[in-house]
Amino acid sequence: MYQWKRFWCPRTGTFNLADGGYLVDPESEHAKWFGSDAVPFSKIVETPCLALLGEPGIGKSTAIASDRDTIAQALTKTGDRLLWIDLREYGDEGRLLHDVFESPEFTAWLTGTHTLHLFLDSLDECRLLAA
Repeated sequence: MYQWKRFWCPRTGTFNLADGGYLVDPESEHAKWFGSDAVPFSKIVETPCLALLGEPGIGKSTAIASDRDTIAQALTKTGDRLLWIDLREYGDEGRLLHDVFESPEFTAWLTGTHTLHLFLDSLDECRLLAA
């Protein structure tokens, strides 16, 4: 599998597809001429809340899994914790609530001083029914 470098752009941001319909590489020497708000994940990793939006099947879960691994490695040095929840695995609200709010990561965060990094993947595939 090819390891694409992915870029994040604010929903209201701009990006340029002038490279034959592909994103002009925001890190290339020519990017300054095209104007783009797209950045690599490393530039926004400290943002407290992010949502990766896009059409089904374009690789959102793959992209976030790659970033999750990068964060997990960095967290081993800080003492922070990571909790990854794949919402497509849930059809029962009670089980989801249990897996998040009664998880060892969450309960340790409640009594600790570290940061909890919560990833909720597959929001568009979540099977929870509204009450």
